[in-house]
Amino acid sequence: MFCRAILILFFLSIQMNIYGMGIEEIKLFRWSKENGLIEGEVTCFTQDSKGFLWIGTTKGLSRFDGINFVKFNLNTLSNEQGVQKFLKFEETIYLLSTVGDYYKINENTFENSKIQMENVLNKELKNSLLNLKENKRVLYFGDAFWLNELNESNVVNDGNNRVWYISLNKEVGFYDENSSKYFSVRNIRNHPTFKEAYEVFATLYDLNFTSIFCDNQGNIWVGTLSDGIFKIAINPKEYQFYKLDYGINDGLAEEDISVAVPLLNDDIWIGTWGGGINILKKDKLKYTKPEFEVISPNTGKLGALQDGNIFPIKEDSKGDVWVGTLKGIHVLKNKDKLAKNFYFHHYSAKKKFILSDSIMDIYEEKSGIKWISTTRGLTRYVPKENKFESKFKELSDPNIFNGIFVLTTYLDSNNTLWVTTKYDGLYRWNRTTNNIEHITEFDGVITNEVLGLVEVSTNSLWFAGLYGLFHYDLKKKAIDHVVKNKNLTSNYIESIINDDKGNLWLGTNLGLFVYNP
Repeated sequence: MFCRAILILFFLSIQMNIYGMGIEEIKLFRWSKENGLIEGEVTCFTQDSKGFLWIGTTKGLSRFDGINFVKFNLNTLSNEQGVQKFLKFEETIYLLSTVGDYYKINENTFENSKIQMENVLNKELKNSLLNLKENKRVLYFGDAFWLNELNESNVVNDGNNRVWYISLNKEVGFYDENSSKYFSVRNIRNHPTFKEAYEVFATLYDLNFTSIFCDNQGNIWVGTLSDGIFKIAINPKEYQFYKLDYGINDGLAEEDISVAVPLLNDDIWIGTWGGGINILKKDKLKYTKPEFEVISPNTGKLGALQDGNIFPIKEDSKGDVWVGTLKGIHVLKNKDKLAKNFYFHHYSAKKKFILSDSIMDIYEEKSGIKWISTTRGLTRYVPKENKFESKFKELSDPNIFNGIFVLTTYLDSNNTLWVTTKYDGLYRWNRTTNNIEHITEFDGVITNEVLGLVEVSTNSLWFAGLYGLFHYDLKKKAIDHVVKNKNLTSNYIESIINDDKGNLWLGTNLGLFVYNP
């Protein structure tokens, strides 16, 4: 069976940049209590195996996903205690409180407890915990006269032959092992590749620094006494991803995922091949291993899912959820969804509502009309008449789409309905004149198996499919084929979306690509 995989990714978006040869770009980002950071002096950082950043302050503990802060209240940590230092050991985060007590946190379940040192049997762990209370001097910085007060917690190595420091002179800088020189706001303009970094270092000058950390992506994080936290990003990647692992043992109904869709209430519905639907509630998203609510198939039972193979899932403008399966369409009304009464209305080919029970796509126009793409044709649902129809009487050939393997539909700003197919190219249906243009091959470009399309302007459409990425200029009526290159190494594109910065996100057989036309 032909299928598509759609990925939901949680990411931090950063402005796209083009870097000059040999020049390293450096950018600065800041978060404070206005963004959700816990008040107090920022004392320490650590990063767990999923990529999340943990931040300790004199007034508590929080986890940061690049966008939001989540505050954690430890079971035995009183309000008078903060966090002094972290130690990451396997899948456990250990911390030393500001009054000298030790605590441990499971990064997956967030179970936490106070540690009695005499009960720690692992010698390596015990020694590491005891070392948290020590204040080791960094001898190799002694030759710089303004750095002689540095200790181990004030220094990090970024893995690129640079040792970063925060000093009592209220500045951030680094020791460049390649040139054996120190660089800060005083002389950063002399650095061979950081020529444009003066503004970053000048912004950080004269702050009261308390901690410094280098994350797995090479970003430098700096904590302050009262000015929040800063991230120094060197040659910043446009997006940073955080890994969340779920499996059957974690409550997932089936590990073969077909689609994941965020609803308007921020819950995430996850469809599977065979296991039905998993619902991840909005209030559970902060947990690394949250519990799922499962809607399992129950063939023959009225109101139940008649099949566990889910694709696609679409929430319409009224809040109703439309679910495609291998046994037709299932619709959950919004009122039943809100009441957690998962009663589905079932529409199948056997009952002559649609042309085939194998659903490829469900698309809603602004008017509320739904277009249902199936392996045997196209069906329209008209909500005002509560009617499914597969014969379009306004066309000269009402059965033009019957028997065609339809993949997806899209209504552009010119009131043209685009219909893509697996074997029969593209169809352009002018909804104003009801004229249809059938495009089977355009200037040598194969138009079969287009799996997705997006409109970036009134006269500009982008198509993606198993034969690559195409741009269609509506004004010129011309198609350009984007040939794979070093920035796009695959022509097998299974999904496409665009963001508000003009980037095209492409899901391919070789991974995820971001293309800026």
